[in-house]
Amino acid sequence: IFPGFYRGLPEAIQPFVGSSLIIGLLTALILNAIFRIGVRSRETFVFNPGVDDHNAIRGFLEQQGAKWGARRDVIERAIFGMAQAIESIADHSNLTGPIQVEVSFDEFNLDVRLNYQGEVFVIEDRRPTDDEIRDTEDGIRRLAGYLIRQNADLVRSSRKGDRSVLEFHFQH
Repeated sequence: IFPGFYRGLPEAIQPFVGSSLIIGLLTALILNAIFRIGVRSRETFVFNPGVDDHNAIRGFLEQQGAKWGARRDVIERAIFGMAQAIESIADHSNLTGPIQVEVSFDEFNLDVRLNYQGEVFVIEDRRPTDDEIRDTEDGIRRLAGYLIRQNADLVRSSRKGDRSVLEFHFQH
């Protein structure tokens, strides 16, 4: 409509505005980025060790994964990691009270956060030796921490106030 308008722009910009296809593509990318802001979905679940069983974890994550359109293999890894972590926290972290589970998802990431009152669950970088597992008091806990780390793309444990937090990150 205005061919002279684009000719007056600097030459560095000319390749980007010289074609209606490129202008349309850039417009679509910019609008997609604007409308995708804040599209992260979050759900929270309270798990009571000793009262709830692992089927509650499975049911919660399968339901959310289906709702969000998450890949099945990522959901299965998250189910395994959460089940192992909750069992290990209940057995080795002097847990008092329920574990709050927060799961968030966007089209690239699945993040799981376990928030509980108890000792911080230590994640191991290396596998404990067979002797360490057998002969030390915390050998089983250390092995569990190592296996949990192997399951997720990133695992972090920290302390926030009077609560401990164990975070999992899965790339989608």
